Amino acid sequence: MRLPITALLVVGSSLVTWEAAAAATPQTVRPRTDASSRTAAVPARPTPTPPPELYVHTIVPRDTLIALGHTLLTDPRRWPAIQKLNHVRNPRRLRPGATLGIPIDLLRSLPGSAQVLWVRGSARVARLDGTTMVALVGGSLGEGDRVTTGAGDAVGLRLSTGATLTIGEHADVGFTELRQLPAARAARTGLDLRRGRLQNEVTPASVPGQRYEIRTPVVTTAVRGTIFRVGVDDAGTTALAEVADGRVGVARATEALDVPAGFGSVARQDAPLAPPRALLPATTIADAGVRQRLPIRVDWTAIPGAARYRAEVRAPAPVPGAADALVDDRVLATTEAQWTDLPDGVYRVTVRGIDADGLEGTDADGRLEVDARPEPPIAQAPAVDATVIGDRAAFTWTRPAGVASFDFEVKSLAPAAGSPLAGALSSGLTDAKAEAPLPPGRYTWRIRSRATLADGRADVGPWSDAFAFTLKARPPAGPAASADTTDKTTLALHWTAGRPGDRYHVQLAREAAFTSPLLETTVVEPALSTPKPEPGAYLVRVALVDADGLEGPFGPAQAFEVAKPKTRSWWWLIEPIGTLAALLVAAL
Repeated sequence: MRLPITALLVVGSSLVTWEAAAAATPQTVRPRTDASSRTAAVPARPTPTPPPELYVHTIVPRDTLIALGHTLLTDPRRWPAIQKLNHVRNPRRLRPGATLGIPIDLLRSLPGSAQVLWVRGSARVARLDGTTMVALVGGSLGEGDRVTTGAGDAVGLRLSTGATLTIGEHADVGFTELRQLPAARAARTGLDLRRGRLQNEVTPASVPGQRYEIRTPVVTTAVRGTIFRVGVDDAGTTALAEVADGRVGVARATEALDVPAGFGSVARQDAPLAPPRALLPATTIADAGVRQRLPIRVDWTAIPGAARYRAEVRAPAPVPGAADALVDDRVLATTEAQWTDLPDGVYRVTVRGIDADGLEGTDADGRLEVDARPEPPIAQAPAVDATVIGDRAAFTWTRPAGVASFDFEVKSLAPAAGSPLAGALSSGLTDAKAEAPLPPGRYTWRIRSRATLADGRADVGPWSDAFAFTLKARPPAGPAASADTTDKTTLALHWTAGRPGDRYHVQLAREAAFTSPLLETTVVEPALSTPKPEPGAYLVRVALVDADGLEGPFGPAQAFEVAKPKTRSWWWLIEPIGTLAALLVAAL
């Protein structure tokens, strides 16, 4: 069985009781006592009812109770109640300077309101007339309206009293009373919280009659100007009160307790009120600084006794004096929160521990500045730790949506001593590419995006990560080779030696294009011996390969001829035969 709806109250800090007001009134007439009354049996005293809250009115010339009834009371005919309360003998003759105690409940009131300061998500407002609409910034709520929120929704409100409140997700809140009391310069606020959480900041009451009341299904809590949070579970069987500033009194039927700042109360429907207990201490949020990379991560130290943590991100209040707008709110089991789509701006991050009963602890605040847009491009070439050959490097990257131009920077990691950094910085490049002449060395390069805001101002995004690469000079063209064809069986090729550690890429071909080399090899000496090819015309060329395996261009192709071997015809036999014949003839 559910208990009756109960309430959370803010009562004026200078409450004037019925008896106090009567004692202060000069025209008080004390009731007579006689012997019979002194000897009469005293009946059993009933349980005293609390005296009404009073507005103390100072009488001015021409004041009468009848006239005050018309100017101050909701029902002018109730002026006799004031006469009786203050023991006034003649309602038409009041002494200027004297005071009258007037019950707050009799005073004339005007409707108050609640202004919507900010909205996250699609909170709904159910009007007293039965219509339903989406909550809109700048909208006004009145008595009888209800606000409901779903997952991820939140609403910030400022009441006509100056109090501010934040309605969290999965909440159902009704505005049962929003009234102004002009005569008392006070206001009456009544809220009906059926589920969800409210964060409240109520200006301390300085006049009697000021009341701020939140009704829950579990307890009654009275406060005197404070910063506090109230929560009700979805079943409506548990209510939580957490006090950051001021004091809160929690009561139900005959039970009552006082909750000071830094303490909280857990009230369950079917259990006695437990004594207040200290809230979990504040954690320490790691210095957020300026974050230029998405996702945004914020971490904090663990709190002993914390089962979970609530992390809130709030943006600066849209109007002076209002509570900061709740941009994001999540409950986590870890000591880190991550946001993938926070817009650029300055935020306040609030983290608090949550104990096993759901009681949320002391806030820890940190400043967070996000400057991650326009997002930097994705680097394409040179890739990380790539080796670029030549005397210049070509750079390419992607173009994020909405980006008008880019800034590009390349920097040497080991500049020559006594000389400025080798490198280049270019701003406002419209193409997603660049080229820079550079000496050999180790470099980094990075880029950032530039966009144009709606008002025409430039919006320069953060730099990308710096990507390292190595630029190596290509070896020079290979030397010219010479061919020695004098040996009958071997072709000897020679060329000028390169640098220490160089090797030599040699090609031998019949055609100038070297598309089908007859010989292709790499040697470590500036010479090559190979079997002598068939007679004919040939070309040879050489390229240098340095110690890192980097090959330069081929040198000039050198042509040479392999001659056919010399042969003699049959007539050469005639000479020795003739010589032999001559010798024989001489011998005869």
